[in-house]
Amino acid sequence: MLNAKGELPPFNSKKVDKYCDELLKVLNDEEKAIKAFKKCIKIIDNSDFDKTDKQDVKLVSKTKNLIDYLTK
Repeated sequence: MLNAKGELPPFNSKKVDKYCDELLKVLNDEEKAIKAFKKCIKIIDNSDFDKTDKQDVKLVSKTKNLIDYLTK
């Protein structure tokens, strides 16, 4: 979501390969990967859940909070 272009296509779609290729370009470039991970850390740190509680992290509602934060 953060580093790919467009929406995540269905997993059974051929478009998912292109989507994943874009993500791999980021992950295979150390500078881009570090920047992407720092962005993720910032989002997680600013989200509304207790990262020390493993059960809290697993809740679907918490995942929705992260997605909502991204779309602001």
